Amino acid sequence: MENFSNNLLLLTANLSQLNNPERVKQLFLEGISGLFPQFDFMWINKDTLNNGDYEVCTKNKTFGGIKLKKGKLKNSEQAMLKNATQMLGVILENIDSQHLKVRELEIERKKYQLLFTNSPVGLMTYNKKGEILDANHKLIEILGSPSIEATLKLNIFSLPALVKAGISDDLKKGIETGNTISNVKKYESVWGVSLSLKYTITPVFFSGSTHTMAQVIVEDFTIFEQTKEQLLNAKNDAVQNERKVKSLLDAIPDLMFVFNKEGIILDFNAAKNELYTNPEAFLDKAIDAVLPPLIAKLTKEKIYETLKNGAQEYEYTMEMKGHPHIYETRMVPLSQDKTLAIVRDMTQIKKAQKALRQTNAQLELRTSISNAFLRYNDNRFYHEVLSIVMNQLESKFGFFGYIDENGNLACPAITESVWTGDKINDELIVFKKDKWSGVWGEALKQNKPFRKNSNLQIPSNHIKLKNVVVSPISNEQNTVIGEIVVANNTDEYTENDLNTLVSICNYVAPLLNARLKEMQYKQQLINAKNQAEESDRLKSAFLANMSHEIRTPMNGIVNFAKMLKKPTLSKEKQIKYTNIVNHQSTQLLHIISDIVDISKLEAGQAKIHKEELRLNEMIEELKLVHKRIHDREKVRIITHVSEKETVIHSDRTKIQQILSNLIDNALKFTVEGSVEFGYADLGREILFYVKDTGPGIPKERYDKIFERFTQLETTQKQSGTGLGLSICKGFAELLGGSMSLESYSGKGSTFYFYHPK
Repeated sequence: MENFSNNLLLLTANLSQLNNPERVKQLFLEGISGLFPQFDFMWINKDTLNNGDYEVCTKNKTFGGIKLKKGKLKNSEQAMLKNATQMLGVILENIDSQHLKVRELEIERKKYQLLFTNSPVGLMTYNKKGEILDANHKLIEILGSPSIEATLKLNIFSLPALVKAGISDDLKKGIETGNTISNVKKYESVWGVSLSLKYTITPVFFSGSTHTMAQVIVEDFTIFEQTKEQLLNAKNDAVQNERKVKSLLDAIPDLMFVFNKEGIILDFNAAKNELYTNPEAFLDKAIDAVLPPLIAKLTKEKIYETLKNGAQEYEYTMEMKGHPHIYETRMVPLSQDKTLAIVRDMTQIKKAQKALRQTNAQLELRTSISNAFLRYNDNRFYHEVLSIVMNQLESKFGFFGYIDENGNLACPAITESVWTGDKINDELIVFKKDKWSGVWGEALKQNKPFRKNSNLQIPSNHIKLKNVVVSPISNEQNTVIGEIVVANNTDEYTENDLNTLVSICNYVAPLLNARLKEMQYKQQLINAKNQAEESDRLKSAFLANMSHEIRTPMNGIVNFAKMLKKPTLSKEKQIKYTNIVNHQSTQLLHIISDIVDISKLEAGQAKIHKEELRLNEMIEELKLVHKRIHDREKVRIITHVSEKETVIHSDRTKIQQILSNLIDNALKFTVEGSVEFGYADLGREILFYVKDTGPGIPKERYDKIFERFTQLETTQKQSGTGLGLSICKGFAELLGGSMSLESYSGKGSTFYFYHPK
């Protein structure tokens, strides 16, 4: 029997090493069947247990039982079997307990893995060799790594970026010492990410006090580092939850008030300088006793509507410190009998919105003006701009003009005649400068904008104007170049209207200036074209005249030279013909000299050869020469010189040529009277002059008389090239001087040559 009991104990002892409950039950049945071969045993569930069955259980749980199908055990055998079933129950309970722990461990492992993988912070585990065992997606995101696989290939003890940042030292120290290490350091990853890392290294203990790995929690602390100073200042306010809430409320720019349903102010959040009155004057008091009557009434209505229907939004204006403020309020239910009002001062925002609308309107206005400038290259530009201004300022009358080359106000765009009220389409109305009057005239004269809504001085036959606003248009030199005037607004023109018109005129100024310059340029092109055509005509006339002037003396020289060859020619005729040939040769030489001189001046090759020049002596020489050439009884040659000889250093030949040309012209055009010439010492310059009593030169020909190929038309055809005065002017300028003239039709002319001393 003792051997039997030992075998049973050995069976249960062997079964306790197993962890499969079904296998344990099977082997237990096989074991007792081997110990009691004469009996038949079977396993039954706990639901089918009957009296006489051997229950397999513990005090905590029943697992089933052993049923004896036939035969009957002795009392001692029953006791041993009962003890064995109790031991079996303990074994099964232990197995269940182990399975439960395994399942719990598996659940915990899965939970950990799930948390590890989806953690909002970067996680990493590594061993004592510096090998990364695992890493989550957040760590990959923070470090900018291409993948977890790429990260797992790195050694954190030797990675240059970690070594440079000093992070590798902390990682080694953490796993070697078994201490938790927390730090924040600047880090530049191998993948080009630069940031501040906060990391916490925690050793992982599996059994006893040994550890073979460590876990690292990594957070991107870049933003935190950037705002560290602000957060440190707010640290004391964040100690308790109440302070956190208070800090949050203080950071909100809006004012906050809590009301109960009776309209009592229970709480608030706002800076003292934003409040209508001191907190002591309104806390726990009814709004009727604090706020202005209309605002108090509105607030009580909104409290009622909010508690009944939900959130309410409304706006009101209230005076604060002598200035109106616009407030926007959103009221929401806080509880069944309380509301929270969030109040925002919208004054500056409203002002900004208004300014933005004005800016947008101004941009649209300027765009329209620019489009008109680009679209129209004629007077339609003025009409379009005037229409834009009149619409903007709601005016019924207006005009837009520019200052023309004569200094008058030319108006291509005017709504109607100021005198008759008739519509004007394409006429150019010109207001003479000496006729400028009224508000618009004063604006031009003073270069100053004006606004007038009454007491307008209107002539009796002028159209009725009840108000007017006007602004001159000036260029960069502050010179008036135009003006815009609008009148007859349905109400009155405001200061803002005047500012709007001034702003428009300032914008129009460079456009108008460009348009006027374009007009001037076009006119210059037309003038240049006309001048070129006139020059071409004069050149043609000059060439024809030159052909005649050269041919005439040449024919005389050739013909009289032939006649001088006749042997029968008398002595008197030989002398006469010789004088004619000499005269014609001199005339031809003058013509060729004029052509050579003008060519040198045109080419810039004329040179100055200075020498000492005695003016009294030179004047007397010129008198003798021209008396000999032009010896006429009806024309006297008179000279004027200084009593004391005047000496200058200049080009004798060119001064003599200038004076000779002027004297020749004077003698040529003076039929009767006198030709006077001489000089006067003016101190810094010498004034040479030639005066005649000829037909004179019309004023309109003053500018033309010094041009090349130009001859004064008279009743008497005169010979010459038309280059003499042009050469005189060129030589005078070459010598650093200038020329001018004074002439009266029918009385004669005086030419002046100013020479620097």
